[in-house]
Amino acid sequence: MTVPEQVLDDRKIGSSAIKKFISENKVEEANKFLGYTYQNQGTVVHGLQRGRTLGYPTANLATEGNQLIPSIGVYATRIKVGDVWYNSMTSVGYNVTFKENTGVTIETNIFDFDADIYGERVALEWVKYLRGEVKFDGAEGLVKQLELDKINSIKILPKK
Repeated sequence: MTVPEQVLDDRKIGSSAIKKFISENKVEEANKFLGYTYQNQGTVVHGLQRGRTLGYPTANLATEGNQLIPSIGVYATRIKVGDVWYNSMTSVGYNVTFKENTGVTIETNIFDFDADIYGERVALEWVKYLRGEVKFDGAEGLVKQLELDKINSIKILPKK
């Protein structure tokens, strides 16, 4: 039995198209084609803990296997810790403001959350791409942008 070609918005639905969306800042399109919100799973690991000093502590995600990570940038996300989903924002990037040479990191600031989750397995849903990675002159410019990113994420994400 042959499955007929599936089309959405005049485009063929297939894994190649979905992977391309994810790797090109188009997670909303990928989610539409998937019929659900794209996720990565992994373990929360220790980072440099700079986010905490800036007022935006992050859970750093280490993924296992060959999971496709969305392209470099900042996203409105949701993270599942235990059995609870929390609204969040996530940066995929190189820490260019502080030139730390960490390689690509996945750092999630979880809204209204304050718990030690190092070593815990979590799931991360990618809801919407917000912006590309920007190199700031220092912490002050970065914090102002993070404030704006949080406001923009809250507008997009479901209300609790």
